[in-house]
Amino acid sequence: MPPRRTDRTPEPATGIRAELAAFGLWLEVEHAPGDWHAVYLPTRTVRRLVAALLADRQQTLAALDPPRPRPRSRRPPSRSGAG
Repeated sequence: MPPRRTDRTPEPATGIRAELAAFGLWLEVEHAPGDWHAVYLPTRTVRRLVAALLADRQQTLAALDPPRPRPRSRRPPSRSGAG
């Protein structure tokens, strides 16, 4: 059975900074004005990420960004037999 399709809405990169340094990659994300969180990925990790098979990369990144459940539509209950 094929995996269930997930529709994702792209987010703008506002509040995200990336800096390639001599020995790795810095990623910073602003969660609230002035509240920055950073992570450092060593060069070896970046190379392994790029060299990984596409399916492995997708699976790893999907674990970090699970799909949100679809919002349920609010419909009034149908009134059958009215008349």
